[in-house]
Formats: sequence, structure tokens, C-alpha cells
Amino acid sequence: MKVENIKFRAKRTDDGAWVYGDLTHVQRICTKEQTEKSGRRTEPAVRIANYDVDEETIGQFTGLYDNSGKAVYEGDLLSGEDNNVIVVVWFDAGFCDCNSNAIVSLRELGVEDRKVIGNIYDNKELLTQEYERID
Repeated sequence: MKVENIKFRAKRTDDGAWVYGDLTHVQRICTKEQTEKSGRRTEPAVRIANYDVDEETIGQFTGLYDNSGKAVYEGDLLSGEDNNVIVVVWFDAGFCDCNSNAIVSLRELGVEDRKVIGNIYDNKELLTQEYERID
């Protein structure tokens, strides 16, 4: 996956809506007065929308698309002709299915022949077994 294709999604803490884009961690925020004393610009050159998100819902784009062209993210649930539900997870430097007894890459599973039917956060009723996120 090319660097420009690395993007994330997460649920906002204020209204629960999904947001998509780059992921940033803010370490320290300066007040306007501190910024002015330092001689730095107080207005950014480019306006950027920032949202506080629920860290448990952060998922990375896999670089793959389902059979309808929808982007597949970590935490998505996929289904195909076999009606098996696949949970997309990150494992050992790659995305895979966590419901199978073996680690199988998404490419091997034929993601392009499957459909995103939901995600582990909004559609828990679609899970065939209990799922726990491992970081």
C-alpha cells in the first residue's frame, strides 16, 4: 500500500459519527498567548478539522475494496457466498480474518468477492463468536 493511501477511521466522542482521514496524537497544546510570545504564527496555513475520537474504534484502511467498491477497514465485517462472517484484524504486519482457525490474509480470502456488511462496533449482532480487540 502506498503511503498516500494510509488512512484511518474512528468514531467521534461527541456524537458517535464516523470520521475518516489521518490519525494524529496531540502531545501539547499551546495557548494563543504562548504562541504569540514565541513569535510563531497563530493561524495555521491550512485549516484542518480535528475531532476527539474513541481510541477503541480506530481502524486502518486495508488498501482493499469489497465487491461493491467500498473501502475495507480494520474492524469491518465481511460476508460472501459462503455466508461466513469475516472480522478484519491487524496481525503480524498484515490484515487478516480473526474468525478462522488459521491466520488467512484478506487477499487469500478474496475480499473483492465479499461485501462489507458492518463493523464490530455498530453491528455486534452479526458476530458469530465473541471478539476482543488485541493491541
